[in-house]
Amino acid sequence: MKIVSPLTSQPLRLVNSIQHYSWGMRGASAFIPNLLGIPAEPNTAYAELWMGAHPGAPSQVSLGDFQIPLTELIQQHPQEILGSKVISRFGKHLPFLFKILSAGEVLSIQTHPDKKQAKALHQVDPKHYPDETHKPEIAIALDELTALIGFKDITEIFAVLKSYPEITDFFGREIISSFRSKSNESEAKRQLFSAFFRFSIEKKDELLESIDHLENRLLTLSMPTETESLFLELRKKYPGPDIGLFSLFFLNLIHLKTGEAIFLPAGVPHAYVHGNIVECMANSDNIVRAGLTPKFRDIPTLIDILDYSEKRLPILTDNENAERFMYSTTADEFAVQRYLLSDKKTLLVQKLQTPEILICVDGATDLLFTIGSSMQTMRLKTGESVLVPAILEQYKLKTENQAVVFSASTPIQSAL
Repeated sequence: MKIVSPLTSQPLRLVNSIQHYSWGMRGASAFIPNLLGIPAEPNTAYAELWMGAHPGAPSQVSLGDFQIPLTELIQQHPQEILGSKVISRFGKHLPFLFKILSAGEVLSIQTHPDKKQAKALHQVDPKHYPDETHKPEIAIALDELTALIGFKDITEIFAVLKSYPEITDFFGREIISSFRSKSNESEAKRQLFSAFFRFSIEKKDELLESIDHLENRLLTLSMPTETESLFLELRKKYPGPDIGLFSLFFLNLIHLKTGEAIFLPAGVPHAYVHGNIVECMANSDNIVRAGLTPKFRDIPTLIDILDYSEKRLPILTDNENAERFMYSTTADEFAVQRYLLSDKKTLLVQKLQTPEILICVDGATDLLFTIGSSMQTMRLKTGESVLVPAILEQYKLKTENQAVVFSASTPIQSAL
């Protein structure tokens, strides 16, 4: 391990890891290579850019002529990087993971455990649940995002069962009758979808037959709905008995425009369909998958932790004219801001001794900060990111033309 001493009060440039999951964008139009200004390798998917200190893919910190993993630098200088208030609340770990996510294809239908569930899952199955922490997350559209988020309400579920008898036949009359008789909507959905996912294991032949029947009928339609078209598209990729294909019809299909966001607490089923986003989450990679994936699926755990409530998650709307906009969430580990800078403006940022990661997604800006009595300048161009350690309590952003910068930090009120 390279020993770094002392750590000065200044932004630290990051070199971040790219995750090449199969659903990422490919080719010359791939978002992440274009953001970073690098050529896209042929036949390579560019799915996520990780900025942070997750042990699975920590950012490298550039220090002069060498680099050091951010995880190691935090071990050596926890006080300087994290600050005492964050350490007292979260330990000597960066509490959040910041990402750029670029979905060229549909991700798996999945959910995330809460704190208690995450700890229990990690203890019994650390291979599939590598972290002890939960994973609340926010998705902010950089251009647009199409996503499946949360179960539909009871009225809409009744409509699905009526419109798609192939799905009703898979459930069976007894389950549907019991579902209709329940007065508690949340409990009714729990019973229905518990059977739904359980049958995906117990009745694979029946599931495959029902999927085939629905596919054959939808292929005869001249104007399928957006969800029906998505089903037909994914059926080509998943020809087996994948319960995710039927799940499409029970989840809310949403469309986010640039700057709009959605916050996902534990237990909410979701799948990103297409688009490019800024994503921030608690520093965890715990995923419980339901379908549309060749990866490990944990149906018993999924049934246990899903949120079956009636609430529809709100869309967080960016104020496009605001120089600084904070996306409000209930997360303790992170807060995300968007800076829209232009016309030679200088903006003072007061940090209050917490760690922060900045990434410029468009244009360029200068970070102005003081070391001793000397004013220093660091240029942040499109695709570049920096860690601002807790010991740097304030800095300025100065822009000649224009820049769009996103910031992830640990909110001070949660660290008190």
